Amino acid sequence: TIKPASGVTTSISGTSATAVIVLNGADFIIIDGSNNGTTSRNLTITNTSTASNTAAILLASAGVGAGATNNIIRNCIIEGGIPTVTSIFGIHIGGTSISTSGTGANNDNNTIQGNLIRRAYYGIYAVGATATGVNNNLSIIDNTIGSATAAEVISNRGIQFGNATNCLITKN
Repeated sequence: TIKPASGVTTSISGTSATAVIVLNGADFIIIDGSNNGTTSRNLTITNTSTASNTAAILLASAGVGAGATNNIIRNCIIEGGIPTVTSIFGIHIGGTSISTSGTGANNDNNTIQGNLIRRAYYGIYAVGATATGVNNNLSIIDNTIGSATAAEVISNRGIQFGNATNCLITKN
C-alpha cells in the first residue's frame, strides 16, 4: 500500500518518458491518496513530461496471463504533463508501451475509484488484447475527470476502454 501518513498532504512527481508509477505485471498494489481513511485526496501523482505516449500511472501487462491484477488506485489527484499533446494519459492500462495502440493482456480485477484526473489528453485508457486476453472486472467508479480550468482539462477522451468483460463504469 502506498498512501500519505495521517495528516500529511504530499505529491509524487517527475518527468518520465513512460510513467511516474509503473505497475508492470504487479498484483495487489493499493495506491490510496487519503491521509485519514475517508475520500479525501491528499496525494498528487504528476508526470510533468510534455512528450507523447507518457502517463502519470501505467498498469502494464508483462504478457498473456501476466497482467497487472487486483490493483486499486483511489482518492488521488492524477495529472499528466499537458492536455494539448496527443497521447498523454492520466492512467494507462495496457501493455508496456504507452500509446493508443498499447493493448495489454489480462489486466484483470483493477479498480480506479474516487480520483481527480486532469491535465491529459486521455483521462483513463484501458484496452485489453483481443485474441490473447481481454481485461476482466475493471471498475472505474466516482472519478472526477477533467477540470473547468483550461490548463487542467482532459482534451480528448475522459475514459476509453475496450476488449473487456464484466466492467463497472459508473458515477464519473
